[in-house]
Amino acid sequence: MHSTPDGVRELHVKPELRDRLFPLLEALCEERLNEGEAAQLEALILSNADARRMFVEYLSLHGLLYWDAVPDAGSVDIESIIPSAARPRVAEPSVVGPSVGGMTDSGPLAGMKPRRLSAAVRAGLSTVAALLVLAAAFFVSRGGNPPAPAEKDLVQETPRKSTVDETPLPKIELPSRRQEDTRPAGEAVATATPDTTLPETDADVVATLDRLLETSWSEGGVSPSAVAEDGEWLRRVSLDLCGRIPELTEIEQFTADQSPNKRARVVDRLLNDPAYARHFGTVWTNLLVGRSPKRQIDREGLSKFLREQFWNGRPWSETVTELVSAEGSAQENGAANYLLAHLNNQAVPATAITARLFLCQQVQCAQCHIHPIVKDWGQEQFWQLNAFFQGTKLVEKTRQLDDGRRITTKELVNQPAAGPIYFETLNGVMRVAYPTFDGKEIPPAESTHRRNELAKLMSEGDRPQLAAAFVNRLWAQLFGRGFTTPLDDMGPHNPPTHPEVLELLTREFVKSDYDVRQLLRWMCASKLYQLSSRATAENEVDDPENGSLPMFTRMYVKPLSAEQLFDSLLVATNADRTAAMAGDAEKRRETWLGQFYTALDNDENTEQTTFDGSLPQALVMMNGDLVKEAVSGRPGTFLSKVEASPLSDGEKLERLSMAILARKPTPIEQRVFEESARGGSRGARVAASGTQSTERLQDACWAYLNSTEFVVNR
Repeated sequence: MHSTPDGVRELHVKPELRDRLFPLLEALCEERLNEGEAAQLEALILSNADARRMFVEYLSLHGLLYWDAVPDAGSVDIESIIPSAARPRVAEPSVVGPSVGGMTDSGPLAGMKPRRLSAAVRAGLSTVAALLVLAAAFFVSRGGNPPAPAEKDLVQETPRKSTVDETPLPKIELPSRRQEDTRPAGEAVATATPDTTLPETDADVVATLDRLLETSWSEGGVSPSAVAEDGEWLRRVSLDLCGRIPELTEIEQFTADQSPNKRARVVDRLLNDPAYARHFGTVWTNLLVGRSPKRQIDREGLSKFLREQFWNGRPWSETVTELVSAEGSAQENGAANYLLAHLNNQAVPATAITARLFLCQQVQCAQCHIHPIVKDWGQEQFWQLNAFFQGTKLVEKTRQLDDGRRITTKELVNQPAAGPIYFETLNGVMRVAYPTFDGKEIPPAESTHRRNELAKLMSEGDRPQLAAAFVNRLWAQLFGRGFTTPLDDMGPHNPPTHPEVLELLTREFVKSDYDVRQLLRWMCASKLYQLSSRATAENEVDDPENGSLPMFTRMYVKPLSAEQLFDSLLVATNADRTAAMAGDAEKRRETWLGQFYTALDNDENTEQTTFDGSLPQALVMMNGDLVKEAVSGRPGTFLSKVEASPLSDGEKLERLSMAILARKPTPIEQRVFEESARGGSRGARVAASGTQSTERLQDACWAYLNSTEFVVNR
């Protein structure tokens, strides 16, 4: 089952059946089903089990009830049509229109009378209502799709046992960068747990974070994995903070260091490396505008703006404010490129993407429909958010360069706007919406800069959704899973797996004045971040890949992004330092990335990727120019230096393994490497040619680069 653009969960039905059924369901929901279509719908539902399931799913999720479908029957009560066992476990949808089955009048159509239908259509819908009872009975008799168990239900399935891993962790020392609590004395403050006092220092934040996780492990009857070895941990933190694997010299120095706080010192060093700002700038550039160069914006200008924000330690709330309220051209203001990429189609993409990226809330369905799950989100709320962007216009301006050339650029211009915007409801009625966020409407004055006001409202309070969303995203970036699934769909309909941890980090992030580096320090200093990615018998049930809720008893394996893989290839092999690879490094990087991503011309400005372990990625890794150069052994490559060294073959293999995977070769790898010198036709051939050692090392280098271990962060 997956989601359609309308937010409806789609069953795995045959395309021909889906193509016949969906238009009829849409006609039903829009009250334009005629007598012939009603007969077709009846026949489909009676003759096909998948159609019956789809019928129940479609009407239940859309929450559109047809109170006038049955003649002289009055209001239709959904409780009487669908038995409770057959109803999906979703939040009650917001119903637009008169009271339906006991639901209260609300929404932009409150007080309006439903349209009267023809006798033929009324008869058809009456039949459909009866079919709904039949479909619900069928759904229950077949078991249907049971609701996902709550976290506490999953927990109770495993035996309770002692869970705290007593393995000593490296000492983590944190510099204090937090602001003092400025709340008035005596003001009530919500704590993470009833018996947990508010943290006073950065070390207290980490200790509280660890305690909350340990409590969840104990309640779940699971134990954490062992502490990660130094090489595994250093590779992880280098990829997470700087977007590339560590160099061999870094690995050797770190593993030789015996000081107890060496991990904390590495975190501080990496957070003060220019690669940190470049990596996080790249991550957020990709989120904001995608990777495709086809968009008519200055992508590098946006990247430069973000790099400067992260490098200078600007508060995240300030960064978001500049992105949301930007004015000017792409070349003059890098932040303007975000809205320049999404201000098309009545700013619908800008509205949806702003909510999804900065608030982790998916509101795009509410553009045309009542939100299928979140009862507080309907068309009116979507267009109220959209109204903040309606005062902004894209203006083309022509200017002359110093060399005499004339160029035309697009600029964001904020125009005075005091009135509402207009949108059409499902029933074809025009409604108005004023700029409103979280129930707060801004004054209708022409002097008001609506996007500035939106940015202020997004960061108001001590636990705003803006902060919670960033914490959720950063947690997923570091630990492989967010507190919610999907990551960008937070709300009461989708509660977090560890609400106390999310609450703690959100509150402290706001108190630190949205200090991204400080938030990273807390997460990287946690006990969880020190753990290995290897599952044990005590936590093998913690497997989100199989659909269970994440319990965070170990580090989940994360696939490398295309940028991380490219940069790590260069770090591990020096493939870019040969004569054949001389030239524009950034151009080569863009060419590499362009093999995996394409922009889609649709209303959501989305992007399609083939960088997911698919055939194109495999072919590039096996036969691409960069990998060929890496294993060529030409002067300048790391392999050429290893080959020229006076080390034994076994020691050379160890240096390759350490440089590429940050670990020593396994016994199996050593045995295969040794056997390749004396067994098989290839062994005899290379021995006869006098290049046995060189070709064996080339084979080993190629195998390490094409291993699953290299293309993931564990």
